[in-house]
Amino acid sequence: QLPSDEIRSVINESYIEQFLFLSSLCTELSTRYETIATLVVGKKVDAARCESLSEELNKLDVSVQFLNDLLCCGVRSLNVRLCEYLMHHVIVKLILHHISIYSGESVSSDTNDDDESNENEYDQEEAYVQ
Repeated sequence: QLPSDEIRSVINESYIEQFLFLSSLCTELSTRYETIATLVVGKKVDAARCESLSEELNKLDVSVQFLNDLLCCGVRSLNVRLCEYLMHHVIVKLILHHISIYSGESVSSDTNDDDESNENEYDQEEAYVQ
């Protein structure tokens, strides 16, 4: 059995894996939000839409419980990165998107720049590891 200090050390050193994992988690949360928002908007409410909405809310609940478990893991560096990714890639991105809709501005160039900076960040981290 590995000592907890050694496990924490391995977790702290696995930045690339955390980046990929957290990016995937944030994408999933954003997708759940968009799907739920799409299902909620509409004039006609039918059984199929209600069923789909119920399924999406259940999936979101599972994702949020998983997120809660991650935040309770006690590895500070992972928690900080997780909070940073959530704020940047989920909360701020969605808020800016809705602000731009109401103000009539476009944030698509910001989103593209953000994706490019993520790719550059990943390339820099991959080069550092090699």
